[in-house]
Amino acid sequence: MEQSVSETTYNGDNADDNSDDNTSLPASRAWLILGVVGLSSFQTALSLSVIFVVYPQLTEAFPNASDAELSWVITSFSIVGAAALVLAGAIGDRFGRKRSILWGTVAFSLASAVAALAPNTTVLISARVAQALASSLTLPAGAATILAAFPKERRGAAIGTWSAVGGVAAAMGPFFGGLLIDAGGWQWAFWINVPMGALAVIAGIIVIPEYRIKTKELLPDPFGSAILALSVSALVFAIVQTSEWQWLDYRTISIAIAGVAGITWLVRRSASQPSPILDLRLFSFHSFAFGNISMTLLAFGFFAFQFSSIQFLTEVWGYEVRDAGLLSTPIFACTAVGSWLAGRLTDRFGAAKVVLPGGVLWLIGIGWLSLLAGDTRDIALWLYGVGVGGVGSGLMWGGVFSAVVIDLPERSVALGTAITQTLMRIGSSIGVAVSVSIIGVAVAAGSFRTAFALSAVSCTVAMLFLSRRDRRVEAQ
Repeated sequence: MEQSVSETTYNGDNADDNSDDNTSLPASRAWLILGVVGLSSFQTALSLSVIFVVYPQLTEAFPNASDAELSWVITSFSIVGAAALVLAGAIGDRFGRKRSILWGTVAFSLASAVAALAPNTTVLISARVAQALASSLTLPAGAATILAAFPKERRGAAIGTWSAVGGVAAAMGPFFGGLLIDAGGWQWAFWINVPMGALAVIAGIIVIPEYRIKTKELLPDPFGSAILALSVSALVFAIVQTSEWQWLDYRTISIAIAGVAGITWLVRRSASQPSPILDLRLFSFHSFAFGNISMTLLAFGFFAFQFSSIQFLTEVWGYEVRDAGLLSTPIFACTAVGSWLAGRLTDRFGAAKVVLPGGVLWLIGIGWLSLLAGDTRDIALWLYGVGVGGVGSGLMWGGVFSAVVIDLPERSVALGTAITQTLMRIGSSIGVAVSVSIIGVAVAAGSFRTAFALSAVSCTVAMLFLSRRDRRVEAQ
């Protein structure tokens, strides 16, 4: 199958058409664009981390809802976003990435207001689905806009910085979310997106240039998006229900098999579709293939830890939500620093040489908690674990993000970024679901240590996959 992209059009000040290897934008303008695009991704990243702090409050606000039902407030965002990202990225390419970023930001803010006003879990989950659809418009378009503004040799630094922006937002989420919840209730964790979104839209109108791709290709397979959403939902549902049904219950097994069969069907369908939701051609780039395997495993481990850590701090160590949010901040802050550092080191040394030490640090930090965290509060133990693990996760996030896009041609960057974000969200959904299953069995230090250990191991395997990729490249 030949790629039929015929022309890339860029409308902006002091710029010509983009090529694969360079850009005509001055460095100062490129960094300004990155900063403004980062405002929209900041909003999404903040919501991703805030929701973990909100979760304990939701159990009180909706006492008749089960843990499995409430988990959909988290996982529905990732599942729907995963299914919509590729299609939304293609829409942004065709109709304008700037428009996609701006309209997505507006929709995300409106959906946040609906979530804040939600009278029941049905409305709340529906609002989270709307947030997911809106973020799908902003993320791939934002990544592609940033990459188009920078020359290829600076992509690692650009993506690392963009990842660090998300890390800063995620770092702020638990602490400020805890303060907002303590002052006005869980609804304020959603209300905060409204003024933030307004600021991002105003800045975007002024600064972000318009990029679009002229193409005769069809939009990516919408039926494939539906298959993906239903298949991942089936897997997540089977996992979260194990606390009631058990792992070997015929219902668990049947639904899990249906989910796996759906994903298998999607892969086979993608191989024959003229415009698939998963473009398998991109996986011929070893950096993209191995990087995405690493990304999925990394997301699984990282978000499994984020969910379980907040529950551990509130339910085992007995902290208030505000204090639990404060204690969660170091891992996000260290992740932001590590991501920023990873982008610069990747350009110089390659992704694997950045991800490898990151994986070791994560294993040491989170492995430490999985071995020693008990029923008695130990702040020194906690800060050591999340501090070391946070730096490690930042190195891994920045290195893996850089690896998956570094070898892609310009015309494939938006699609490749969308596929990567899709797999990341699938990994995060399953990671949270597994944590819900493990913790739901018994709220005790031992179950949380099991969740921490699983997180440490999965991220270590992610590190090894990217290392395997570099060995394959060197052998060729």
